Amino acid sequence: MENYRLATTLKPEWQGAASNILLAENYICEDPARLFANHRAWGETISGETRPAPFSGRGKDNTRTRIGYISPDFRAHSVAWFLTAHLRHYDKTEFEIVCFSDVASPDRTTQEIKALVDGWHNIFGKSDQDVTALIQSTGIDLLVDLAGHTANNRLAVFERRPAPVQASYLGYPNTTGLTSVHYRISDEWVDPPGSADRYFTEKLVRLPGGFLCYTPPAGYPEPAMPAVLSNRYITFGSFNVLAKLSDHCLESWCAILKQTPGSRLLLKSAGLQDNRTREYQSNRFSRLGIDPDRIELVPRTTDFRSHMQLYNRVDISLDTFPYNGTTTICESLWMGVPIITLAGNRHAGRVGNSLLNQAGLGELVAADTNGYQSLAGELANDTGRLCRLHQSLRGRMACSSLCDSSRFTAELEAAFREMSVKYAGN
Repeated sequence: MENYRLATTLKPEWQGAASNILLAENYICEDPARLFANHRAWGETISGETRPAPFSGRGKDNTRTRIGYISPDFRAHSVAWFLTAHLRHYDKTEFEIVCFSDVASPDRTTQEIKALVDGWHNIFGKSDQDVTALIQSTGIDLLVDLAGHTANNRLAVFERRPAPVQASYLGYPNTTGLTSVHYRISDEWVDPPGSADRYFTEKLVRLPGGFLCYTPPAGYPEPAMPAVLSNRYITFGSFNVLAKLSDHCLESWCAILKQTPGSRLLLKSAGLQDNRTREYQSNRFSRLGIDPDRIELVPRTTDFRSHMQLYNRVDISLDTFPYNGTTTICESLWMGVPIITLAGNRHAGRVGNSLLNQAGLGELVAADTNGYQSLAGELANDTGRLCRLHQSLRGRMACSSLCDSSRFTAELEAAFREMSVKYAGN
């Protein structure tokens, strides 16, 4: 954080450093009011530097609503796993989808997404001004940002208002801070009505069945029975990025390990191939009274199937907080491994609440750290329940709202209709 702030001083025009500060705060700050104030302050700063461009007119040759998605993540990335349901099932008689791809290195997923949509524009390397002009000339009715303040975002384009209606979705767990982004797609579990709305510059549009729809990539191995049956000890696990392992979270994990004699924790994440990083993480557990021998640190695997097979070594997954997992929760459930999550006080800390309720597993959501630790302990001591969950979770998830692409597509398109009732920002 110190280095990001120094970067903004040395190069004030570089918006990437300012976005990095906001993104990093999501991992450590548990005060939604402070997070909102910082995002709104950023939005006010950028609005003073860019002037909205005039609308160029729709310029369409048909009556379909033209939806534009803009993202640097049309590739093998979590965003793609959750957007695919809509792209495969959208109503082509009513909607036309155009993607503005900011992908540096296109891959197979890029090509698969390109084949699903009506229009495709490669914007990598283009200036914000040129991208704005391109979007205007394409006649987009509703432009959707899928990046927020993550890497290589194009939020400066949204401030120029190249489309009459603009929305934020999926890629970032907080407000953009821009009043030029009119809507944000959400649900009642991740952003409870009344208490959450005041922390967004956008108007929240909540999908009744959940704001996420997971499409499992091909190549998943089959779930296995709980590892405790052969190991004779419980293995907890987390496959989240290391930035999500907050001190508060680690304290709860260590309490869980202490209350479950002989248990171990398997941590898998990029960066753990580095010796200094491994030593740093190991020392964090040592300072909290946990023998490092109980912590297994696994680096990034070479392929997707190897990554997924590691879940068969885990009995119970532990979600991170105050910034929950998303893809890791879905992966764990699909591999039959139950996951304990803590419902926090903001979007990033309530994604687990949304996903588990969509999957019909609300009983695995804790309201506080004591409840979180108790849920983990109760499950660790109930081998029969663990076996039933490992055998049934994939089937239950497949039949749930979380994987119901028809439900999700219908609700998302209803939201698009609501957003398009009038031109916002005129």
